[in-house]
Amino acid sequence: MSDNNSNKENRRVYNVDKFVCKFIRENWFSGLLDEKPKKIADEFGIHYHTVEKIMTRPEGYHIPLYTLSTICFYKGVKLSQFFKEVERLYGSKLDDTYDTK
Repeated sequence: MSDNNSNKENRRVYNVDKFVCKFIRENWFSGLLDEKPKKIADEFGIHYHTVEKIMTRPEGYHIPLYTLSTICFYKGVKLSQFFKEVERLYGSKLDDTYDTK
């Protein structure tokens, strides 16, 4: 059981994941803060636990590409445009480094 706990303690959150989640949280979910995670999840076609992770983890989490693609689809944005916006806002901070949490 200690191995499982040490894995949680040492999980890696890459900067790109952090800023992808930050973009979604601040630009797409921010107007929905009064809504329950289930309602936001239904609006974006994702699981409510994913919404909770995006909303409650300032360090972000390792968001799967499929999930990101689904969010973009429901928002009516192409993935390429999404990444251009993330790069425009956070380009100087995007690299392949990570934080160990």
